[in-house]
Amino acid sequence: VRQYYSAKSGLAFDETLLGEKYFIIGDLNNDGKVDAQDLKAFLENRAKGEAPADEIQSDYNGDGKTSLADGSDMMKDIAE
Repeated sequence: VRQYYSAKSGLAFDETLLGEKYFIIGDLNNDGKVDAQDLKAFLENRAKGEAPADEIQSDYNGDGKTSLADGSDMMKDIAE
């Protein structure tokens, strides 16, 4: 069973929590943070027209679908 956490939750994650069971929404490379590398992966995936490998993890704004709005929200939060 996968458990997902919002990147905005303020929880600190380390490598012992990440991987097979725990996932941070928006952290597409599973390194414990949502950053420019994740945004790049998200946008490259969208540009190719491919479905995300994990729909929940890619649905950054939690509206139930993966769209450019997720990339936009991710970019705003990274810029802060």
